Amino acid sequence: MSIVSILVSPRAEAFWRAIDYYSHIFGSRIRKVLAQYFRRPALFYWYQAICGTIVSGSTLILILDQKTTVEPGDLDIYCPYEDADTMVGYLQDREEYCYCPIDKQPLNPYHAIAQKRQFKMNSGQYTNRVVSAVLNFVRTETGIQRVQLVVTHTHPVIAMLKYHSTCVMNFFTSDCIYCLYPQATLVQHRSMICRKDSDDLCPLVEKYHARGYDMLSSFAEGDNTFAPFRRRLVTDCWSWIIPFYPVAHFRPSHDRCIKRAAKEMRVALQAIEWYFNPYLMGERRGRMSVVGLDKHV
Repeated sequence: MSIVSILVSPRAEAFWRAIDYYSHIFGSRIRKVLAQYFRRPALFYWYQAICGTIVSGSTLILILDQKTTVEPGDLDIYCPYEDADTMVGYLQDREEYCYCPIDKQPLNPYHAIAQKRQFKMNSGQYTNRVVSAVLNFVRTETGIQRVQLVVTHTHPVIAMLKYHSTCVMNFFTSDCIYCLYPQATLVQHRSMICRKDSDDLCPLVEKYHARGYDMLSSFAEGDNTFAPFRRRLVTDCWSWIIPFYPVAHFRPSHDRCIKRAAKEMRVALQAIEWYFNPYLMGERRGRMSVVGLDKHV
């Protein structure tokens, strides 16, 4: 059963059969992707769970849509500031990645995190309201492997909602994969630009246009695909949420710890909501107004 048939299926029984099927499919795809970056993907699940990180970016398009022309690139890991030191230790000590400072960052990654300064990339991909640091790690064991650790002031999903457009608003946790605009992203291959179309944003828009996405800057009358003005939740019926099976074997105590952390992540996701204002196109806040975890971003 195809992704299209899942989204439009009127039969609940067929829908849940397809969900179970794709749980195995996506679990396999995620393990295959992680194996390109980590020697022990199962250990990554452990750190991902206990640190509350998500994996997002173009890698998720590659996992969700096998017909895409997206080429594997950097693996983007979004991590809360409080747990960034743990993730750095994992990447350097367990996976032997080398830290590559950028934009006059300190030579020590822990010092770069400790600065906790508001970060702004020249590409315009990240907003300086939610991201405190972006750390690049490289390993040349089998080709060039790059991992980008994005350290956030707030919940990583809130940082993802500040992306340039809707086609990259997808992520996976330690046990679920989320697509916030599945109909537009996976079926129609359309993406709504969420921030002011400045010179900094143009390369990103052109990048995804070249990958087959129709990059939109305005809403068509009567088009509800992007749910304008509707108060959205990460876990609402407009999102596509698929649990997957890591197929990792841990000691019982570690397994309980991972399950507890995954549950805490799901609870936190239920508190994040946002709405899309088609008439708002500010430079700093863009069209996405995010409310979650007792703060407005």
